[in-house]
Amino acid sequence: MTPEQAEKKIFIGKQKSPVAIIKRGEISTYLTPELIEYYDIWQKFNSGFGLPYSPNWGDYPDRFTDILSIFNVAWKEATR
Repeated sequence: MTPEQAEKKIFIGKQKSPVAIIKRGEISTYLTPELIEYYDIWQKFNSGFGLPYSPNWGDYPDRFTDILSIFNVAWKEATR
């Protein structure tokens, strides 16, 4: 990636009212192992595979279900 490309801005959300604006070169700092793990679980869940360990929502910590909900809301917003 050239220095010019690294400085290009990426709009997260709608360009007219973005949730965040980051530089292309900074993307890798947002991709933590935890985010990648949660995204992978959400992607499989959203593809119809269901929950990974138990079919009961109550068997999961609130953080887990909150993150799935956040991904769902973000996906709906991005695909409007």
